[in-house]
Amino acid sequence: MRFYLDENLSKLIAELGRRRGLDVDCSEERGNNQKSDPEQLLYAGRNGRCLVTRDRDFVALSREFNRLQAPHAGVLIVPRSIAGVFPIVVDILERYHRLYPGDAPPYLILIGGRA
Repeated sequence: MRFYLDENLSKLIAELGRRRGLDVDCSEERGNNQKSDPEQLLYAGRNGRCLVTRDRDFVALSREFNRLQAPHAGVLIVPRSIAGVFPIVVDILERYHRLYPGDAPPYLILIGGRA
């Protein structure tokens, strides 16, 4: 599974994830901060990346993408309570990478918890 961090998650998570061998990209590194949620999800989907966010609005947005058959490579929602604990977030990414070693099924919505 390849990941794309929404702008509400630190690029340090991407850096830590890459140190562990994960394929993690982020909004800040791509110059996508300040883009709308639909634009963020579309970018992730077009690039075959599961969008990782703290924002539960992506649940409804994912359903809309499914209805429209828009590109979608999964959404992983990290609870706000742990989003600032970077090693735990990376543990969660590792867990889902092991669970879905290829691509996540389109329109999959995951709610991450402690790994």
